[in-house]
Amino acid sequence: MKSLFIFFTLYFFVTISNASNLVSQDDSIKFDRKNLAISVGAGFPGYSLSINYQLNNKFSARIGYLYGFYDPYYYTSFKGNYTEVKGSFRVNMINLFLDYFPNTKSNFRVTLGLANSYNEYAVTVTPLTNQTYGYITYTPDDIGKIKTEIQVNNIMPYLGIGLGKAVPTNRLGLGLDIGFYYQGSPKFNFQSEGSFKPSDNEKNTNLFNNTFSNWFLIPSINFQVKYKILPK
Repeated sequence: MKSLFIFFTLYFFVTISNASNLVSQDDSIKFDRKNLAISVGAGFPGYSLSINYQLNNKFSARIGYLYGFYDPYYYTSFKGNYTEVKGSFRVNMINLFLDYFPNTKSNFRVTLGLANSYNEYAVTVTPLTNQTYGYITYTPDDIGKIKTEIQVNNIMPYLGIGLGKAVPTNRLGLGLDIGFYYQGSPKFNFQSEGSFKPSDNEKNTNLFNNTFSNWFLIPSINFQVKYKILPK
């Protein structure tokens, strides 16, 4: 899968180079070799940094990095028995985007992309107090803890829409992206201890995999501020 991403990366830059040579020979298409900008953004699932290149008045290309994190942490209690639930969700993606502008007089665009994902998702459940069942008291070590790791695809196609040119007309500009990454159906892996160990089996793994099989899309919304590196 990584070799596929490398192939698309090389194809991405070859396309930019070829488009530059072709467009520069056609005076009917507005093109500037200084059409380069950097962009910083924020939204869900994280923060973005990209380099943007305006190929012509119909197409632009972007390569960037997306980082996000979410660490939910809370306690649950039942009849005085306390349990800690801690999550760790890390989003790390390298994005290649190609923007198409159907109407050259509008900033509306359709975006196709490909992401190389290093996302990591995990949830850990840990008992904090002794728990009594009948006449028997169990310590937290007796009960043990359970860690759930969630795996998704490394290569994720992207489809979205947006507003704003890749390279602003003036020195500064704004942009908006709304779309979805296809991550595939998540796969669960359980690592259990103590009394939780019997639940670490194929039956429960398949139950979770089937229950969350339709969670194959990651919604994305990103607001950007763009800076034109070189003036015309």
